[in-house]
Amino acid sequence: MTGAFNILRHNADRSIEWFSSIVMLNWAFILSLPGETMAVEGTFSEFNHYGIAEERLAVVLALVGAVRIVVLWINGRWPRGPLLRIGGCVVGAMIWGQVAWLMALGTIVDRGIVATGTGVYAMLAIAEILSIYKAAFDARYERGR
Repeated sequence: MTGAFNILRHNADRSIEWFSSIVMLNWAFILSLPGETMAVEGTFSEFNHYGIAEERLAVVLALVGAVRIVVLWINGRWPRGPLLRIGGCVVGAMIWGQVAWLMALGTIVDRGIVATGTGVYAMLAIAEILSIYKAAFDARYERGR
């Protein structure tokens, strides 16, 4: 139990980055399941409108999520770790911002309302932007050591 506690304590300031990466992997897993997940009218209609295929999106999210988890794991063991975290947060903010925007457009156009997922993914994008600041602080700290 002590080992798990130490891992959690060491990564506490990066918990949003871990969470976002795991959500990306979860999306990739769900999109790779059989069936047309994004065929739902409204929520995912703008994804389809722009030709975003489930398979491609699943691969991109799996790669980004997995790379970020590796970067978070090696962070602190390598001086360039915070710079890689900044890159991961920028990509994460772009992904979640686009997901929020496309969900908002899809539900507003098809149903005249905004889906709750829009707010959730917009908050993930904002959290990623805040994580950029934290990673930049870590990068400055590493440079000063």
